Amino acid sequence: MGTQTFQPMGASVSFVAAASAPSPVQAPGRNQGACAVYRVLNEGSVYVSLNVGATSAGATAGAAVSGMRLAPGVAETFTLTADAWFTGTTAAGTATVSIIPGDGV
Repeated sequence: MGTQTFQPMGASVSFVAAASAPSPVQAPGRNQGACAVYRVLNEGSVYVSLNVGATSAGATAGAAVSGMRLAPGVAETFTLTADAWFTGTTAAGTATVSIIPGDGV
């Protein structure tokens, strides 16, 4: 994990967050030991409560990192477990969330 500007590495994935969490998607991360860097973009117009896990079940239960709120139109960079699983919910409406694995901040 470097301190350079974020550089995408690998295929991005996305899901549509709604009032009921969709099935989690896995974002293969560039393995930096046990961690990987992901840029997560809320492409919607509503807040998303993002759940991340080391497994699909962990993301569904919000076991690893639960309920990180992503504001509409915002991208955040996170260092998380490699090959993480993502899902999320909204209070109302839907929002597409894109996850881009890479390196940097």
